[in-house]
Formats: sequence, C-alpha cells, structure tokens
Amino acid sequence: MFEGIPIISIIILLPLIGAIITFCMGKYDKYAKWVAFGFSLASLILSLFVVMEFSLNPSDSATGFHDSANWFDYQFYESYAWIESQNW
Repeated sequence: MFEGIPIISIIILLPLIGAIITFCMGKYDKYAKWVAFGFSLASLILSLFVVMEFSLNPSDSATGFHDSANWFDYQFYESYAWIESQNW
C-alpha cells in the first residue's frame, strides 16, 4: 500500500509541521488548538494505517525489506543517501 511513499518520514514530520504552523498563527490563536489537533490526528491516522499493514507472518510478501535468511528485518524501511560522495 505504501510503495514509493515515505510514510515513516511523513508520520515523523507531520507534528513538526503542525507545531510550526501553530506557532506562526499569531492573532488566530483561538484556532491554534484545532490546527494542532488536526495535525496530530493526521499523524495518528497514518500510524494506524501502518499498524494495519504490519505483517506478523515472516513468509508473507507484505514484509517490505525481507531477507530470506533473517526474517526479523524492518517492514517499513526508508533509506536515503545524505552524502552522495560516500560509497558505503
């Protein structure tokens, strides 16, 4: 379901973005709690989708980053190259 979507990064960044927007609301402070609640709720809903997609069966194809010799690998895995010149 989440192929190609960095769902873990989105779940982590949503509360941060919500906090920045809430901080910048200024004279609309009575709506700030609703903005914060909305971003928190969005993060919770995405987390619930991840929980529903979690597979306990090690032989299931739903395990995203699966190695046949070791079945305790991460299912929702994101990897980014921060320094392109390093070939690790």
